[in-house]
Amino acid sequence: MSLIPLTLNGNGFSELAGEILHSGHKLRFQAHGSSMHPFIQDGDIFHITKFEEGELKLGAILLVEDGHSKLIAHRLIKNLEGGL
Repeated sequence: MSLIPLTLNGNGFSELAGEILHSGHKLRFQAHGSSMHPFIQDGDIFHITKFEEGELKLGAILLVEDGHSKLIAHRLIKNLEGGL
């Protein structure tokens, strides 16, 4: 199986990622930027899966929507709601 690179803008990527994850499939994409350096470097490959409640652990890297239809990776460093 050969992979075909696909370049999308923020909204297009967010929509496609949501469709893929909600349908139960895994998502693979290349990170861009340096905001999580040294843990994630520009060009690193992410493998994203949908998680169920109770599966998250401190230190996990989450792909979250920023409120403007842009997805951003964040590391879970503390639980503010009391239920991991």
